[in-house]
Order: sequence, then C-alpha cells, then structure tokens
Amino acid sequence: MKLRLIVVFAMILCSLQLYAQSDSTSIEESKKTWDMGGKISLTMSQTSYSNWASGGQNSISGVLAGSVRLKHEAKKLSWENTLELAYGTLYQFEESDRRKTDDKIDFATKLGYAASKSWNYTILAQLKTQFDRGYKSYPIEDKSKYTSMFMSPAYLTFSIGMDYKPNKDLSVYISPLSLRNTIVLDDTLSHKGAFGVTPDSHMLSEYGAMIKATYGKTFFEKIQLKSKVELFSNLEYDPQNINVNVEVDIGIKTTSWLTTRLYTQLLYDDNVKVSEDEGPALQVKEVLGIGLSYSF
Repeated sequence: MKLRLIVVFAMILCSLQLYAQSDSTSIEESKKTWDMGGKISLTMSQTSYSNWASGGQNSISGVLAGSVRLKHEAKKLSWENTLELAYGTLYQFEESDRRKTDDKIDFATKLGYAASKSWNYTILAQLKTQFDRGYKSYPIEDKSKYTSMFMSPAYLTFSIGMDYKPNKDLSVYISPLSLRNTIVLDDTLSHKGAFGVTPDSHMLSEYGAMIKATYGKTFFEKIQLKSKVELFSNLEYDPQNINVNVEVDIGIKTTSWLTTRLYTQLLYDDNVKVSEDEGPALQVKEVLGIGLSYSF
C-alpha cells in the first residue's frame, strides 16, 4: 500500500512535467499565457551499526516531496493552481518498524480579476489532506488505533476576497467571507468526534475570515525560500481563537542536483486535541536533510 502511494505520487509529478515539456511549443505560440514550474526532491538518510558499544538501531529514511505551479494570464484575468505533495517514512530493521515522517497533499486554485495594478478580486478554493494513516506513537502495537488517514481529516476551504500582489514574489490574500469545512470520512474517527466534528458526523463547517500570505524568492542563485502563512478565524464562535499555519521551506543548492533542505511548520487548530487527555496546543514539525532535487 505504501509503495503504491509513492509510485502514484511520482507518476503525478512526472506526468505534469512531461506535459509541460510537450506543450512548450503551444505555450510559445500563445505568447506564454500559460506558465508552469515546479520542483521534485528526494531526501534520504541511512544509519548502520556493527558491534557499536554505545548502541543504536540500523535504519533508513526518506522523504519524497514535490510542488507544481500552473498559472494562466489573459488580459485582466488570472488563474493560478498549486499542488504540493510530500511523503516520508523511516524503517528500523531490527524491529521491522516503519514510521511515517511526513505526509501532505495541498491543492489550491485561485481565480483573480485585476482591480488595479497590485490588487485582484479573487475566488480561492483549497483542499488539504494526507495519503496514509497516522499514529500517535511508535512502534505500532495496535493498527486499529490510528489517529488520521486519507480524507480524515481533510480541510476544504472556499473564500472570496482581495489579493495584493505588488510583485511576483509576494501575495497577500484577504478574505472576509470564507467557508472552512473539516471533513472526517472515516467512521471510527468521526465516531470519536476527531478534529472537532460532532461525534458520528463527517463534517464541521465554519464561517469566518482568512488571510493567506505566500512569499518565494531565490537569493544568490543558490538559496531558495518558500514561505506561507495562513490564518483563519471562526466569526460565529470564539473568533479570538485563530487557526494558524506557518510553513518555511529553505533549500540551499550545493550542486545543480544536490540540495540541503530545511522545512519547518507551525500549526495551531483550536478544534484539534493533541491527545485524548490534552486540549489544543502548538504543533511543530521540522525536516532537515540533504538529497536530490530537480526544478522545472
């Protein structure tokens, strides 16, 4: 199952890249109204011990990540689509234990109409979920006690607002009208009321306001920075409890193919309990590694 997920993931990214290459002639003929780009990276690490007095476990880990951007501009209209995927795993040989280290599906589509040089009237739709089951702790003693899985949760957001884009690197989207749906399709998790849904319900809908800011830039031709800040406030109930998502992805190119990557994510959701005994808290994820990368 895990191998199939990785294969599907790789096929999606490769297919999009081949489409971009095969369609390059038509893009030039249409004055490049379509613009496509992206990045694929594979970060691997391996640890091996033999007669090591201090102790340790043989292990191998890897994170496959990719992002694709497809943008269309025609007069005052613009349509931008982004897809971010990641899946990581760590395998410990002695215990035959596989642990998930990263899991992400993030798709957003944004339709804009120019109001001025830097401002666009904008409609935004976004879907976030994951590929695989997640567990609170490892090694897994009972596979039925998972805490998340595909489309459980999934976050589906629709909003209308204004997008401020002073240059190609920065975008600040402000929406006073947003609908955020938390979806839990799995019956076991929905029965527990996971991720804020009412027990035995599969969806929680929240109406509120949101801000989404993105910034991406390359420095000194070797340092690539991608950052994202997302804020959402439920204006009906407890608007002061703001959901926060901050992501910073820094890549430093050693060669044309070799990149050092540091990814950090800070997440706070007032509807998500970090455990059955604790309430919501700041969640932190960090990925640091050296691996292969390819931009197109």
